Amino acid sequence: MIWSNKSHAKKEKDFPFGKINVIELGESGRGRKLVVLPSEVDIQKGLNPDITIGLSKSGKPRINRFKDDKLFLIIDTEGGYTRRGCGVVGVHRSCMDDIKVLSYGNGADGLAGRIGIWKVFIVEVLNNNTIWLEVTLSGGVNSDIYKIENKTVKYVGRNEDQELSLYQDATGDIIPGFTNEKYRLEDYFSLSLKGLKECL
Repeated sequence: MIWSNKSHAKKEKDFPFGKINVIELGESGRGRKLVVLPSEVDIQKGLNPDITIGLSKSGKPRINRFKDDKLFLIIDTEGGYTRRGCGVVGVHRSCMDDIKVLSYGNGADGLAGRIGIWKVFIVEVLNNNTIWLEVTLSGGVNSDIYKIENKTVKYVGRNEDQELSLYQDATGDIIPGFTNEKYRLEDYFSLSLKGLKECL
């Protein structure tokens, strides 16, 4: 099954060997990276229980019509103009070994992406542990927090207008790295194709 924070429509694309239906993530060009996923179905926002991520003969991810108990995430951080902030995805330090980045792409603004970038990731959830994700769309500064538990994705709230503190008060659930005193969450590391990079 695939969970996506946005919907993505398939489109027919011409290749030297013929036409196939694909879903494109990211952009092509200098300072940009396009990910092309062969797919015969659209991806809806939220959970898509009847499709999964498989591998092509060359080892690249593709969308397959198949039900399984694996959970994959497609996280797209495209929002607004990146001069106001880049699009990034972070995972809390305690969850670093619970996910695997399968593929990465990005879009950008400016020549060779020098103004700013937004990123898109295809991620495999490796177990049933609790995972905390912080997603910041480009063009903004406030992040959205997601909790994944037993391979179920739940939207917690946005880091603005006391949403996260109200969530903690109402549910008794503690969001790791969040304090009322600091604007940014602590100990969240940005995703990359090779693993986890610097703290956000």
